[in-house]
Amino acid sequence: MEQGDCDDTSQSAAASRREYHKRATGRCAQSRRNAMSATHPHHDFAFRSRPRSAGACIVIGTLIAAAACGGAAARDAETLPGRTRPLFEHKWLHPRDLEFSENRFTPPDSKSALVVTPSGLRAFVIPDTSERVVQITAAIPLGRSFERMNEIGAAELLSRLLSQQISDRLGPAFVGRVQTDQDVDLTRFTLRVLAEDWQPALTALLLALRQPRLDGAAIDAYRTGAGFARQTRGLGGPAFRPSVELARMLATHPLAPPDPGLTVRREAIHDFALRSLRPSAVTIGIGGGVTRDSVQRELQSLTAGWRTPAAAAGLVTAAGVGKATSDRFRTIDEPGYTTWIAAGHPMPTTPPADEAAVAVMTEILNIRLNISTREIRGLANATQLQVTGTIRHDGLLHVRSGARPESVAPIIHFSLQELARIREPGGAPTGDELEQVKGGLVFGKWQGTLDGARDASATYASEAARFGSLDRLMKWPQAVRAVTAEDVGAVARKYVHPEIMGTVVIGQIDKVRQARHPRWPVALDDLMAAARR
Repeated sequence: MEQGDCDDTSQSAAASRREYHKRATGRCAQSRRNAMSATHPHHDFAFRSRPRSAGACIVIGTLIAAAACGGAAARDAETLPGRTRPLFEHKWLHPRDLEFSENRFTPPDSKSALVVTPSGLRAFVIPDTSERVVQITAAIPLGRSFERMNEIGAAELLSRLLSQQISDRLGPAFVGRVQTDQDVDLTRFTLRVLAEDWQPALTALLLALRQPRLDGAAIDAYRTGAGFARQTRGLGGPAFRPSVELARMLATHPLAPPDPGLTVRREAIHDFALRSLRPSAVTIGIGGGVTRDSVQRELQSLTAGWRTPAAAAGLVTAAGVGKATSDRFRTIDEPGYTTWIAAGHPMPTTPPADEAAVAVMTEILNIRLNISTREIRGLANATQLQVTGTIRHDGLLHVRSGARPESVAPIIHFSLQELARIREPGGAPTGDELEQVKGGLVFGKWQGTLDGARDASATYASEAARFGSLDRLMKWPQAVRAVTAEDVGAVARKYVHPEIMGTVVIGQIDKVRQARHPRWPVALDDLMAAARR
Protein backbone atom coordinates (compact mmCIF):
# COMPACT_ATOMS: atom_id res chain seq x y z
CA MET A 1 0.00 0.00 0.00
CA GLU A 2 1.32 3.44 -0.92
CA GLN A 3 1.43 6.27 1.53
CA GLY A 4 -1.08 8.16 -0.54
CA ASP A 5 -3.55 5.31 -0.21
CA CYS A 6 -3.85 5.79 3.53
CA ASP A 7 -6.81 7.67 4.94
CA ASP A 8 -6.14 11.36 5.54
CA THR A 9 -8.44 12.80 8.13
CA SER A 10 -7.67 16.36 7.07
CA GLN A 11 -8.65 15.69 3.44
CA SER A 12 -12.31 15.86 2.42
CA ALA A 13 -14.08 12.84 1.00
CA ALA A 14 -14.51 14.50 -2.40
CA ALA A 15 -10.83 15.41 -2.57
CA SER A 16 -9.88 11.86 -1.63
CA ARG A 17 -12.00 10.47 -4.45
CA ARG A 18 -10.44 12.90 -6.98
CA GLU A 19 -6.91 11.99 -5.86
CA TYR A 20 -7.68 8.25 -6.06
CA HIS A 21 -9.17 8.64 -9.55
CA LYS A 22 -6.12 10.61 -10.72
CA ARG A 23 -3.66 7.97 -9.50
CA ALA A 24 -5.75 5.10 -10.94
CA THR A 25 -6.01 6.84 -14.32
CA GLY A 26 -2.27 7.45 -14.40
CA ARG A 27 -1.46 3.81 -13.66
CA CYS A 28 -3.84 2.59 -16.39
CA ALA A 29 -2.26 4.96 -18.95
CA GLN A 30 1.24 3.83 -18.02
CA SER A 31 0.18 0.17 -18.37
CA ARG A 32 -1.18 0.83 -21.86
CA ARG A 33 2.08 2.58 -22.90
CA ASN A 34 4.17 -0.35 -21.65
CA ALA A 35 2.00 -2.80 -23.56
CA MET A 36 2.37 -0.83 -26.80
CA SER A 37 6.14 -0.51 -26.34
CA ALA A 38 6.52 -4.24 -25.77
CA THR A 39 5.17 -4.97 -29.28
CA HIS A 40 7.02 -2.14 -31.15
CA PRO A 41 9.69 -3.54 -33.58
CA HIS A 42 12.15 -0.63 -33.20
CA HIS A 43 13.00 -1.30 -29.53
CA ASP A 44 15.46 -4.08 -28.70
CA PHE A 45 14.22 -4.50 -25.12
CA ALA A 46 10.89 -5.81 -26.39
CA PHE A 47 12.47 -9.08 -27.55
CA ARG A 48 14.36 -9.52 -24.30
CA SER A 49 11.22 -9.04 -22.23
CA ARG A 50 9.36 -12.03 -23.67
CA PRO A 51 11.31 -14.80 -21.86
CA ARG A 52 11.01 -12.89 -18.62
CA SER A 53 7.27 -12.48 -19.17
CA ALA A 54 6.82 -16.20 -19.89
CA GLY A 55 8.86 -17.14 -16.86
CA ALA A 56 6.90 -14.75 -14.70
CA CYS A 57 3.62 -16.27 -15.92
CA ILE A 58 4.85 -19.76 -15.04
CA VAL A 59 5.89 -18.65 -11.56
CA ILE A 60 2.61 -16.82 -10.97
CA GLY A 61 0.58 -19.82 -12.21
CA THR A 62 2.51 -22.13 -9.90
CA LEU A 63 1.89 -19.86 -6.92
CA ILE A 64 -1.85 -19.63 -7.70
CA ALA A 65 -2.17 -23.42 -8.01
CA ALA A 66 -0.30 -23.93 -4.75
CA ALA A 67 -2.48 -21.41 -2.99
CA ALA A 68 -5.63 -23.09 -4.32
CA CYS A 69 -4.45 -26.53 -3.23
CA GLY A 70 -3.45 -25.20 0.14
CA GLY A 71 -6.82 -23.48 0.56
CA ALA A 72 -8.70 -26.64 -0.41
CA ALA A 73 -6.61 -28.70 1.99
CA ALA A 74 -7.25 -26.19 4.74
CA ARG A 75 -10.96 -26.25 4.01
CA ASP A 76 -11.00 -30.06 4.04
CA ALA A 77 -9.25 -30.05 7.38
CA GLU A 78 -11.92 -27.74 8.80
CA THR A 79 -14.96 -29.80 7.74
CA LEU A 80 -16.39 -33.11 8.80
CA PRO A 81 -16.90 -35.88 6.23
CA GLY A 82 -20.04 -35.19 4.24
CA ARG A 83 -20.34 -31.60 5.41
CA THR A 84 -20.05 -28.54 3.21
CA ARG A 85 -19.81 -25.92 5.95
CA PRO A 86 -16.61 -25.28 7.93
CA LEU A 87 -16.47 -26.14 11.59
CA PHE A 88 -17.29 -23.27 13.89
CA GLU A 89 -14.67 -22.82 16.55
CA HIS A 90 -16.07 -21.63 19.86
CA LYS A 91 -15.49 -21.76 23.58
CA TRP A 92 -18.98 -22.80 24.57
CA LEU A 93 -19.33 -25.17 27.47
CA HIS A 94 -20.60 -28.68 26.94
CA PRO A 95 -24.22 -28.93 28.11
CA ARG A 96 -23.16 -31.28 30.90
CA ASP A 97 -20.93 -28.53 32.31
CA LEU A 98 -23.64 -25.87 32.39
CA GLU A 99 -25.10 -24.99 35.77
CA PHE A 100 -28.80 -24.31 36.14
CA SER A 101 -30.94 -23.50 39.11
CA GLU A 102 -32.93 -26.41 40.44
CA ASN A 103 -36.16 -27.11 38.59
CA ARG A 104 -38.92 -26.63 41.15
CA PHE A 105 -41.85 -27.12 38.81
CA THR A 106 -44.92 -28.62 40.46
CA PRO A 107 -48.03 -29.42 38.42
CA PRO A 108 -51.39 -28.09 39.63
CA ASP A 109 -52.98 -30.18 42.36
CA SER A 110 -55.30 -32.58 40.56
CA LYS A 111 -57.22 -33.58 43.68
CA SER A 112 -58.31 -30.06 44.52
CA ALA A 113 -59.11 -29.46 40.83
CA LEU A 114 -61.40 -32.50 40.48
CA VAL A 115 -65.16 -31.98 40.44
CA VAL A 116 -67.52 -34.97 40.19
CA THR A 117 -71.22 -34.35 39.51
CA PRO A 118 -74.01 -36.65 40.77
CA SER A 119 -74.40 -37.97 37.21
CA GLY A 120 -70.82 -39.29 37.26
CA LEU A 121 -69.26 -36.67 34.98
CA ARG A 122 -65.74 -35.66 36.01
CA ALA A 123 -64.19 -32.25 35.50
CA PHE A 124 -60.80 -30.73 36.32
CA VAL A 125 -61.18 -27.02 37.08
CA ILE A 126 -57.95 -24.99 37.38
CA PRO A 127 -58.60 -21.26 37.93
CA ASP A 128 -56.13 -18.55 36.97
CA THR A 129 -57.45 -15.07 37.68
CA SER A 130 -54.68 -13.49 35.60
CA GLU A 131 -56.05 -15.15 32.45
CA ARG A 132 -58.53 -13.33 30.21
CA VAL A 133 -59.20 -16.50 28.23
CA VAL A 134 -60.92 -19.72 29.30
CA GLN A 135 -60.32 -23.07 27.64
CA ILE A 136 -62.94 -25.82 27.90
CA THR A 137 -61.99 -29.33 26.77
CA ALA A 138 -64.28 -32.35 26.57
CA ALA A 139 -62.34 -35.63 26.29
CA ILE A 140 -64.41 -38.62 25.19
CA PRO A 141 -63.39 -42.24 24.47
CA LEU A 142 -64.60 -41.88 20.89
CA GLY A 143 -62.42 -43.32 18.13
CA ARG A 144 -62.22 -46.07 15.55
CA SER A 145 -60.52 -48.45 18.02
CA PHE A 146 -63.95 -48.79 19.71
CA GLU A 147 -65.89 -49.45 16.50
CA ARG A 148 -67.40 -52.86 15.93
CA MET A 149 -67.19 -54.47 12.51
CA ASN A 150 -70.65 -53.18 11.54
CA GLU A 151 -69.81 -49.67 12.79
CA ILE A 152 -66.74 -48.82 10.69
CA GLY A 153 -66.76 -45.09 10.01
CA ALA A 154 -69.10 -44.28 12.91
CA ALA A 155 -66.46 -42.51 15.03
CA GLU A 156 -65.59 -39.92 12.39
CA LEU A 157 -69.24 -39.30 11.49
CA LEU A 158 -70.34 -38.91 15.12
CA SER A 159 -67.53 -36.45 15.86
CA ARG A 160 -68.54 -34.38 12.82
CA LEU A 161 -72.19 -34.30 13.88
CA LEU A 162 -71.28 -33.25 17.43
CA SER A 163 -68.87 -30.56 16.25
CA GLN A 164 -71.53 -29.08 13.98
CA GLN A 165 -74.11 -29.12 16.78
CA ILE A 166 -71.73 -27.35 19.18
CA SER A 167 -71.19 -24.61 16.60
CA ASP A 168 -74.94 -24.32 15.96
CA ARG A 169 -75.68 -23.95 19.69
CA LEU A 170 -72.99 -21.28 20.07
CA GLY A 171 -74.66 -19.23 17.34
CA PRO A 172 -73.31 -16.78 14.77
CA ALA A 173 -72.41 -14.17 17.41
CA PHE A 174 -69.90 -16.50 19.09
CA VAL A 175 -66.41 -15.06 19.47
CA GLY A 176 -63.80 -17.72 20.07
CA ARG A 177 -62.48 -20.94 18.64
CA VAL A 178 -63.90 -24.46 18.35
CA GLN A 179 -61.49 -27.30 17.57
CA THR A 180 -62.01 -31.05 17.17
CA ASP A 181 -59.13 -33.52 17.43
CA GLN A 182 -59.65 -37.25 16.99
CA ASP A 183 -57.14 -39.98 17.78
CA VAL A 184 -57.63 -43.71 17.39
CA ASP A 185 -59.03 -43.96 20.93
CA LEU A 186 -60.02 -40.42 21.97
CA THR A 187 -61.84 -37.34 20.67
CA ARG A 188 -61.32 -33.87 22.14
CA PHE A 189 -63.66 -30.92 21.64
CA THR A 190 -61.89 -27.71 22.65
CA LEU A 191 -63.49 -24.27 23.03
CA ARG A 192 -61.43 -21.13 23.69
CA VAL A 193 -63.49 -18.12 24.75
CA LEU A 194 -63.16 -14.86 26.63
CA ALA A 195 -63.54 -15.15 30.39
CA GLU A 196 -67.00 -13.52 30.37
CA ASP A 197 -68.31 -16.04 27.79
CA TRP A 198 -67.39 -19.35 29.42
CA GLN A 199 -70.92 -20.17 30.67
CA PRO A 200 -72.73 -20.17 27.28
CA ALA A 201 -69.78 -22.07 25.79
CA LEU A 202 -69.95 -24.78 28.47
CA THR A 203 -73.73 -24.98 28.02
CA ALA A 204 -73.45 -25.47 24.26
CA LEU A 205 -70.82 -28.17 24.70
CA LEU A 206 -72.62 -30.24 27.34
CA LEU A 207 -76.05 -29.99 25.71
CA ALA A 208 -74.59 -31.26 22.43
CA LEU A 209 -73.08 -34.26 24.24
CA ARG A 210 -76.15 -34.90 26.36
CA GLN A 211 -78.76 -34.45 23.62
CA PRO A 212 -77.04 -35.31 20.32
CA ARG A 213 -79.17 -34.82 17.22
CA LEU A 214 -78.45 -37.82 15.01
CA ASP A 215 -79.95 -36.51 11.78
CA GLY A 216 -80.99 -39.43 9.59
CA ALA A 217 -80.52 -37.57 6.31
CA ALA A 218 -76.98 -36.53 7.26
CA ILE A 219 -76.16 -40.11 8.23
CA ASP A 220 -77.52 -41.51 4.96
CA ALA A 221 -75.58 -38.97 2.90
CA TYR A 222 -72.28 -39.60 4.68
CA ARG A 223 -69.45 -41.48 2.99
CA THR A 224 -66.06 -42.20 4.54
CA GLY A 225 -63.31 -40.03 3.14
CA ALA A 226 -59.88 -40.77 1.75
CA GLY A 227 -58.36 -40.76 5.23
CA PHE A 228 -55.48 -38.49 4.27
CA ALA A 229 -54.76 -34.92 3.20
CA ARG A 230 -52.76 -33.60 0.26
CA GLN A 231 -49.24 -33.08 1.53
CA THR A 232 -47.66 -29.71 0.79
CA ARG A 233 -45.13 -29.22 3.59
CA GLY A 234 -44.14 -30.70 6.93
CA LEU A 235 -44.59 -34.31 7.92
CA GLY A 236 -48.19 -33.94 9.01
CA GLY A 237 -50.17 -35.77 11.66
CA PRO A 238 -52.53 -38.72 11.31
CA ALA A 239 -53.52 -37.56 7.80
CA PHE A 240 -49.97 -37.90 6.38
CA ARG A 241 -50.77 -39.86 3.22
CA PRO A 242 -47.72 -42.18 3.06
CA SER A 243 -48.45 -43.32 6.64
CA VAL A 244 -52.13 -43.91 5.85
CA GLU A 245 -51.25 -45.92 2.73
CA LEU A 246 -48.62 -47.85 4.71
CA ALA A 247 -51.19 -48.79 7.37
CA ARG A 248 -53.65 -49.93 4.70
CA MET A 249 -50.95 -51.98 3.00
CA LEU A 250 -49.80 -53.76 6.17
CA ALA A 251 -52.84 -53.96 8.48
CA THR A 252 -56.61 -53.91 8.77
CA HIS A 253 -59.11 -51.80 10.71
CA PRO A 254 -58.79 -50.19 13.25
CA LEU A 255 -55.03 -49.75 12.76
CA ALA A 256 -55.78 -48.71 9.19
CA PRO A 257 -58.49 -46.10 8.57
CA PRO A 258 -61.63 -47.22 6.76
CA ASP A 259 -61.58 -47.43 2.99
CA PRO A 260 -63.11 -44.43 1.21
CA GLY A 261 -66.75 -44.46 0.14
CA LEU A 262 -68.22 -46.60 2.95
CA THR A 263 -71.67 -45.86 4.38
CA VAL A 264 -72.74 -46.06 8.03
CA ARG A 265 -76.14 -47.36 9.11
CA ARG A 266 -78.36 -45.25 11.37
CA GLU A 267 -78.55 -48.06 13.94
CA ALA A 268 -74.76 -48.25 14.08
CA ILE A 269 -74.45 -44.53 14.85
CA HIS A 270 -77.14 -44.77 17.52
CA ASP A 271 -75.49 -47.72 19.27
CA PHE A 272 -72.04 -46.16 19.05
CA ALA A 273 -73.26 -42.86 20.51
CA LEU A 274 -75.06 -44.72 23.30
CA ARG A 275 -71.79 -46.35 24.39
CA SER A 276 -69.53 -43.33 23.96
CA LEU A 277 -71.61 -40.41 25.25
CA ARG A 278 -72.23 -41.63 28.79
CA PRO A 279 -71.75 -39.05 31.57
CA SER A 280 -69.33 -41.36 33.35
CA ALA A 281 -67.21 -41.60 30.17
CA VAL A 282 -66.99 -37.85 29.52
CA THR A 283 -64.25 -35.83 31.23
CA ILE A 284 -64.14 -32.03 31.14
CA GLY A 285 -61.13 -29.76 31.62
CA ILE A 286 -61.65 -26.05 32.34
CA GLY A 287 -58.74 -23.68 32.85
CA GLY A 288 -58.27 -19.93 32.85
CA GLY A 289 -60.22 -16.97 34.19
CA VAL A 290 -62.90 -18.83 36.15
CA THR A 291 -63.64 -19.71 39.77
CA ARG A 292 -64.04 -23.27 40.94
CA ASP A 293 -67.32 -22.66 42.78
CA SER A 294 -69.05 -21.04 39.81
CA VAL A 295 -67.96 -23.84 37.47
CA GLN A 296 -69.09 -26.51 39.92
CA ARG A 297 -72.57 -24.96 40.20
CA GLU A 298 -72.87 -24.73 36.42
CA LEU A 299 -71.77 -28.34 35.90
CA GLN A 300 -74.24 -29.68 38.44
CA SER A 301 -77.05 -27.71 36.83
CA LEU A 302 -76.24 -28.80 33.27
CA THR A 303 -75.80 -32.50 34.14
CA ALA A 304 -78.77 -32.87 36.50
CA GLY A 305 -80.79 -35.92 35.48
CA TRP A 306 -78.23 -37.11 32.93
CA ARG A 307 -78.06 -40.85 33.36
CA THR A 308 -76.37 -43.69 31.54
CA PRO A 309 -79.00 -45.76 29.67
CA ALA A 310 -79.36 -49.32 30.91
CA ALA A 311 -78.87 -50.61 27.36
CA ALA A 312 -75.48 -48.92 27.01
CA ALA A 313 -72.71 -51.51 26.83
CA GLY A 314 -69.12 -50.91 27.85
CA LEU A 315 -66.42 -49.88 25.42
CA VAL A 316 -64.19 -52.65 24.07
CA THR A 317 -61.00 -51.91 22.15
CA ALA A 318 -60.77 -53.72 18.82
CA ALA A 319 -57.46 -55.20 17.70
CA GLY A 320 -56.04 -54.69 14.23
CA VAL A 321 -54.79 -57.64 12.21
CA GLY A 322 -51.59 -57.56 10.19
CA LYS A 323 -51.81 -58.47 6.52
CA ALA A 324 -49.62 -61.19 5.07
CA THR A 325 -48.15 -59.60 1.95
CA SER A 326 -45.14 -60.47 -0.15
CA ASP A 327 -44.96 -56.99 -1.68
CA ARG A 328 -43.81 -54.57 1.01
CA PHE A 329 -42.96 -51.67 -1.31
CA ARG A 330 -45.57 -49.43 -2.90
CA THR A 331 -45.11 -46.41 -5.15
CA ILE A 332 -47.83 -43.86 -5.95
CA ASP A 333 -47.28 -41.40 -8.77
CA GLU A 334 -48.29 -37.87 -7.87
CA PRO A 335 -47.17 -34.49 -9.25
CA GLY A 336 -45.14 -32.21 -7.04
CA TYR A 337 -41.58 -31.18 -6.32
CA THR A 338 -41.27 -33.14 -3.07
CA THR A 339 -41.42 -36.92 -2.79
CA TRP A 340 -42.96 -38.18 0.47
CA ILE A 341 -41.85 -41.33 2.27
CA ALA A 342 -43.10 -43.66 5.01
CA ALA A 343 -41.32 -46.87 6.02
CA GLY A 344 -42.35 -49.05 8.94
CA HIS A 345 -44.34 -51.97 10.30
CA PRO A 346 -47.24 -52.60 12.72
CA MET A 347 -46.43 -52.44 16.42
CA PRO A 348 -48.36 -54.39 19.06
CA THR A 349 -49.87 -52.90 22.18
CA THR A 350 -47.04 -51.90 24.52
CA PRO A 351 -47.02 -53.30 28.07
CA PRO A 352 -46.87 -50.53 30.71
CA ALA A 353 -43.44 -51.77 31.83
CA ASP A 354 -41.99 -51.00 28.36
CA GLU A 355 -43.70 -47.67 27.74
CA ALA A 356 -41.00 -45.34 29.11
CA ALA A 357 -38.17 -47.26 27.41
CA VAL A 358 -40.01 -47.11 24.07
CA ALA A 359 -40.43 -43.34 24.47
CA VAL A 360 -36.70 -42.90 25.19
CA MET A 361 -35.77 -45.15 22.25
CA THR A 362 -38.02 -43.15 19.92
CA GLU A 363 -36.41 -39.84 20.85
CA ILE A 364 -32.87 -41.24 20.53
CA LEU A 365 -33.67 -42.58 17.07
CA ASN A 366 -35.11 -39.22 16.05
CA ILE A 367 -31.85 -37.52 17.01
CA ARG A 368 -29.80 -40.10 15.13
CA LEU A 369 -32.01 -39.99 12.05
CA ASN A 370 -31.69 -36.22 11.93
CA ILE A 371 -27.90 -36.41 12.23
CA SER A 372 -27.62 -39.16 9.60
CA THR A 373 -29.93 -37.77 6.93
CA ARG A 374 -29.78 -34.03 7.50
CA GLU A 375 -26.70 -32.92 9.41
CA ILE A 376 -24.14 -35.21 7.78
CA ARG A 377 -25.60 -35.77 4.33
CA GLY A 378 -28.08 -32.93 3.78
CA LEU A 379 -30.67 -35.27 2.27
CA ALA A 380 -33.80 -33.87 3.91
CA ASN A 381 -35.03 -31.07 6.13
CA ALA A 382 -36.47 -33.59 8.58
CA THR A 383 -36.74 -37.33 9.11
CA GLN A 384 -38.96 -38.51 11.95
CA LEU A 385 -39.71 -41.78 13.68
CA GLN A 386 -43.29 -41.98 14.93
CA VAL A 387 -44.73 -44.72 17.12
CA THR A 388 -48.53 -44.61 17.25
CA GLY A 389 -48.93 -47.75 19.36
CA THR A 390 -49.75 -47.24 23.04
CA ILE A 391 -50.49 -49.33 26.10
CA ARG A 392 -54.17 -49.27 25.00
CA HIS A 393 -54.05 -50.22 21.32
CA ASP A 394 -51.84 -51.39 18.45
CA GLY A 395 -50.06 -48.87 16.28
CA LEU A 396 -47.54 -48.25 13.56
CA LEU A 397 -43.79 -47.80 14.03
CA HIS A 398 -42.62 -45.86 11.00
CA VAL A 399 -40.18 -43.30 9.61
CA ARG A 400 -41.49 -40.25 7.76
CA SER A 401 -39.61 -37.94 5.45
CA GLY A 402 -39.81 -35.88 2.28
CA ALA A 403 -37.09 -34.87 -0.17
CA ARG A 404 -35.91 -34.29 -3.72
CA PRO A 405 -35.96 -37.29 -6.12
CA GLU A 406 -32.23 -38.05 -5.83
CA SER A 407 -32.40 -38.12 -2.01
CA VAL A 408 -35.33 -40.52 -1.60
CA ALA A 409 -33.49 -43.84 -1.89
CA PRO A 410 -30.54 -42.73 0.30
CA ILE A 411 -32.96 -41.55 3.02
CA ILE A 412 -34.65 -44.96 3.11
CA HIS A 413 -31.28 -46.74 3.07
CA PHE A 414 -29.66 -44.76 5.88
CA SER A 415 -32.84 -44.70 7.99
CA LEU A 416 -33.04 -48.48 7.96
CA GLN A 417 -29.35 -48.59 8.87
CA GLU A 418 -29.98 -46.44 11.96
CA LEU A 419 -32.95 -48.59 13.01
CA ALA A 420 -30.81 -51.71 12.69
CA ARG A 421 -27.85 -50.15 14.52
CA ILE A 422 -29.75 -49.42 17.74
CA ARG A 423 -30.57 -53.13 18.04
CA GLU A 424 -26.87 -54.01 18.17
CA PRO A 425 -24.51 -53.71 21.16
CA GLY A 426 -22.40 -51.20 19.25
CA GLY A 427 -25.43 -48.97 18.76
CA ALA A 428 -26.40 -48.74 22.42
CA PRO A 429 -27.24 -45.18 23.49
CA THR A 430 -24.49 -43.18 25.13
CA GLY A 431 -24.79 -41.46 28.47
CA ASP A 432 -25.09 -38.07 26.77
CA GLU A 433 -27.91 -39.32 24.53
CA LEU A 434 -29.82 -40.72 27.49
CA GLU A 435 -29.49 -37.53 29.52
CA GLN A 436 -30.51 -35.34 26.61
CA VAL A 437 -33.57 -37.41 25.78
CA LYS A 438 -34.69 -37.86 29.38
CA GLY A 439 -34.45 -34.13 29.95
CA GLY A 440 -36.50 -33.46 26.84
CA LEU A 441 -39.21 -35.96 27.79
CA VAL A 442 -39.54 -34.73 31.38
CA PHE A 443 -38.67 -31.02 31.36
CA GLY A 444 -39.86 -30.43 27.82
CA LYS A 445 -42.85 -32.56 26.88
CA TRP A 446 -44.24 -33.66 30.25
CA GLN A 447 -43.76 -30.33 31.99
CA GLY A 448 -45.00 -28.44 28.93
CA THR A 449 -48.36 -30.24 28.98
CA LEU A 450 -48.89 -29.25 32.64
CA ASP A 451 -47.52 -25.70 32.63
CA GLY A 452 -50.44 -23.29 32.95
CA ALA A 453 -54.09 -23.64 33.85
CA ARG A 454 -55.38 -24.22 30.32
CA ASP A 455 -52.81 -26.85 29.29
CA ALA A 456 -52.95 -28.66 32.63
CA SER A 457 -56.76 -28.90 32.68
CA ALA A 458 -56.83 -30.28 29.12
CA THR A 459 -54.07 -32.80 29.92
CA TYR A 460 -55.82 -34.00 33.08
CA ALA A 461 -59.09 -34.45 31.18
CA SER A 462 -57.48 -36.42 28.33
CA GLU A 463 -55.47 -38.63 30.69
CA ALA A 464 -58.46 -39.42 32.91
CA ALA A 465 -60.66 -40.20 29.90
CA ARG A 466 -58.05 -42.58 28.49
CA PHE A 467 -56.76 -44.35 31.58
CA GLY A 468 -59.38 -43.71 34.25
CA SER A 469 -56.94 -41.93 36.60
CA LEU A 470 -53.86 -39.69 36.63
CA ASP A 471 -51.52 -42.26 38.19
CA ARG A 472 -49.64 -42.95 34.95
CA LEU A 473 -49.21 -39.24 34.23
CA MET A 474 -47.85 -38.39 37.67
CA LYS A 475 -45.41 -41.31 37.70
CA TRP A 476 -44.09 -40.59 34.20
CA PRO A 477 -40.97 -38.58 35.23
CA GLN A 478 -39.77 -41.35 37.55
CA ALA A 479 -40.42 -43.99 34.89
CA VAL A 480 -38.39 -42.05 32.30
CA ARG A 481 -35.47 -41.36 34.64
CA ALA A 482 -35.22 -45.07 35.47
CA VAL A 483 -34.63 -46.12 31.83
CA THR A 484 -31.14 -47.50 31.14
CA ALA A 485 -29.17 -48.16 27.97
CA GLU A 486 -29.89 -51.87 28.40
CA ASP A 487 -33.63 -51.12 28.56
CA VAL A 488 -33.44 -49.19 25.29
CA GLY A 489 -31.58 -52.01 23.56
CA ALA A 490 -34.08 -54.57 24.84
CA VAL A 491 -37.16 -52.72 23.55
CA ALA A 492 -35.38 -52.00 20.26
CA ARG A 493 -34.78 -55.70 19.68
CA LYS A 494 -38.36 -56.43 20.75
CA TYR A 495 -40.24 -53.84 18.71
CA VAL A 496 -37.98 -52.56 15.88
CA HIS A 497 -37.64 -54.92 12.89
CA PRO A 498 -36.11 -53.23 9.81
CA GLU A 499 -36.06 -56.50 7.88
CA ILE A 500 -39.88 -56.65 7.67
CA MET A 501 -40.60 -52.97 7.12
CA GLY A 502 -42.88 -51.88 4.33
CA THR A 503 -42.29 -48.68 2.38
CA VAL A 504 -44.58 -46.23 0.60
CA VAL A 505 -43.17 -43.57 -1.74
CA ILE A 506 -45.46 -40.88 -3.18
CA GLY A 507 -44.23 -38.44 -5.81
CA GLN A 508 -42.86 -38.34 -9.35
CA ILE A 509 -41.79 -41.97 -9.35
CA ASP A 510 -40.06 -42.01 -12.75
CA LYS A 511 -37.78 -39.18 -11.67
CA VAL A 512 -37.06 -40.91 -8.37
CA ARG A 513 -36.10 -44.14 -10.14
CA GLN A 514 -33.79 -42.38 -12.57
CA ALA A 515 -32.20 -40.02 -10.07
CA ARG A 516 -28.88 -40.78 -8.41
CA HIS A 517 -27.39 -38.75 -5.62
CA PRO A 518 -23.83 -37.68 -6.60
CA ARG A 519 -22.34 -38.80 -3.27
CA TRP A 520 -24.72 -41.59 -2.16
CA PRO A 521 -26.00 -43.19 -5.40
CA VAL A 522 -28.52 -45.60 -3.89
CA ALA A 523 -31.11 -46.78 -6.44
CA LEU A 524 -34.80 -47.01 -5.59
CA ASP A 525 -35.20 -50.12 -7.75
CA ASP A 526 -32.55 -51.92 -5.69
CA LEU A 527 -34.45 -51.14 -2.48
CA MET A 528 -37.70 -52.32 -4.05
CA ALA A 529 -36.10 -55.60 -5.16
CA ALA A 530 -34.70 -56.20 -1.67
CA ALA A 531 -38.11 -55.59 -0.08
CA ARG A 532 -39.75 -58.16 -2.37
CA ARG A 533 -37.35 -60.99 -1.60
